[in-house]
Amino acid sequence: MAENETAKNSKIKAVIFDMDGVIIDSEEYHRQTTRNTMKQFGVEMGQDEMAKFAGGGVLDMLKKVQKKYEFEADIAKVAVDKADYFMELIENQEIEIPGVRELITALKNKGYKVALATSNFRRVAEHILLKLNMNETFDRIVCAEDIENFKPHPQIFLLAAERMNLKPENCMVIEDSEKGVNAAKSAGMKCVAFLNKHSINQNTSAADYSIKDYKDFNFEWLV
Repeated sequence: MAENETAKNSKIKAVIFDMDGVIIDSEEYHRQTTRNTMKQFGVEMGQDEMAKFAGGGVLDMLKKVQKKYEFEADIAKVAVDKADYFMELIENQEIEIPGVRELITALKNKGYKVALATSNFRRVAEHILLKLNMNETFDRIVCAEDIENFKPHPQIFLLAAERMNLKPENCMVIEDSEKGVNAAKSAGMKCVAFLNKHSINQNTSAADYSIKDYKDFNFEWLV
């Protein structure tokens, strides 16, 4: 069997990647932008509180924080400013997670489709992909602007599957957050939990498989 025909004989036809914590090591930069953003409104957010929002959209987080702490702000503008600050922070940083590029290349060589499903704004996702020279890597990209319901709602993964003309059961998701894993399972997809250094605050037990290094990804999981 030719390597690029492997996917034809597998139940799984595509792998959907989250971005933060899966493709890039960005958690600390997100925490820094969140802390600095909230301080403008007199809100001090600790690590545990921020961890509860991991995997969700920034607008969703800001609306919930505003409701809890009752401060006045144009949330849409705050979200834009936060995104701008985040992009400044990562500009000169090495953020690519080791092994992810090699895994994506191996999947594509075997005939699998690859998609990106991220709660980041599209301009942030595109900025990161351009920085990593991965702007032409993915078959489909789904971002915050494309959905109304954020993880743990499955909409983002269901839309990624739809855009690839695939059924949910023919897709696998790689996620690092509790919300992301639960969204993948709610979508009816197999899920691999990528356990990065920040995963200690995340319950990813609902995932079908777990790895700490992309070298441990088992292609038999796709059959």
